[in-house]
Amino acid sequence: MKNIFYILLCFLFFACENKTETRVLNKYYSIHDDKVFFKDINPLSENNVFEIKEAAAKHFKLIKDSAGNIAASEMNMASDNLNVYYKNLILKGAKPADFVLLKNGFSKDKNNVFFKEKSLSGADAKTFKVLSNYYAKDKNSVWFGYEKVKTEVEINSFQVIDGYFSKDNKNVYLNKGVQLEIFDKVNSETFGKAYEIREATEMSVYFDTKKVLILDPNKKHDDKDFITIFGADTGSFQIITKKYYKDAKKVYYKGIPIPGASADSFKILVSDSTDAYDGLYYYFKGKKVAKANSVKNDK
Repeated sequence: MKNIFYILLCFLFFACENKTETRVLNKYYSIHDDKVFFKDINPLSENNVFEIKEAAAKHFKLIKDSAGNIAASEMNMASDNLNVYYKNLILKGAKPADFVLLKNGFSKDKNNVFFKEKSLSGADAKTFKVLSNYYAKDKNSVWFGYEKVKTEVEINSFQVIDGYFSKDNKNVYLNKGVQLEIFDKVNSETFGKAYEIREATEMSVYFDTKKVLILDPNKKHDDKDFITIFGADTGSFQIITKKYYKDAKKVYYKGIPIPGASADSFKILVSDSTDAYDGLYYYFKGKKVAKANSVKNDK
């Protein structure tokens, strides 16, 4: 009898303990004892756990994106039956019933658009579209984060190519936040990115009509930081290293054609070096230094 009483007592004890069990929603949000908490994962934050006193634990949940999915591990936005929360703050003016998460820090409800914790004054929620790299647009404006882009652009055709370039039907622009800079070295109709930054070379390649532009992302993206190659065959163009490139007919060193170099057989002798060979000649920093036969005879 005593054993049965002891087992029953233990059962009741653990049952009571489980009532205060912490429910972790993701790396930011958790619920404990009917209270909602937000954890700031910034390592510089001294007090990194905050109770959201306004939140209703019973109705508290992570927010879905426009496709109806929850990116649970990365989500620092949530809602209950009354409010939407950005981190541990109430997102003023947001309606939880029709609130959706977009991309790159943008979100919206039926009537309002937000970037992180701020409302975008004047943004049209119905036509609002996220582009990339913190750029977005609606029927009236192009946006960069919280602010409208100050440069006058053709909104309907405006598109972001990547982190460095955007364009519309009239111009190509260097992305400089709210102030886009016209890049007049290329044609807007034909300009585009050839391929993404390659792991081996970390270079971005862009094509225009009979023209190739190459950018090292470690440099600031001003006009002078682009290597421009005129007359290159864009269909066969490829990067060999950060300094050597080639197309079907020519080999280039820092954008300058190497006279007489054979594109078919050109190769680098040591990975990412300036020493190269095309079967007939050896090259150093883009210049012929010796015939292949003469090097063999010296040995």
